[in-house]
Amino acid sequence: MYKIFKSLKLKKIKEDSDQEMLGALKQPKKLSGSRDSMQQELIALREVRDVAQEVAEVMENHFRWRGNFVKYLRPLKGMSP
Repeated sequence: MYKIFKSLKLKKIKEDSDQEMLGALKQPKKLSGSRDSMQQELIALREVRDVAQEVAEVMENHFRWRGNFVKYLRPLKGMSP
């Protein structure tokens, strides 16, 4: 009777160990998928950052140009240019 109980207990321990091992083997695959999706998101965010920087540069150049624009007075009647 003791041998049967011991055998069943060892069998249960082995099954639990196998389940734990399967979980450990699946974990890197899940982490790899998560890492890949995070990497794709990082690439997309970098693209957004680059576009935002380009827009900021265009706006800065636009306002800089307008700020340096010199307005000349219109000549009054009778004034020579």
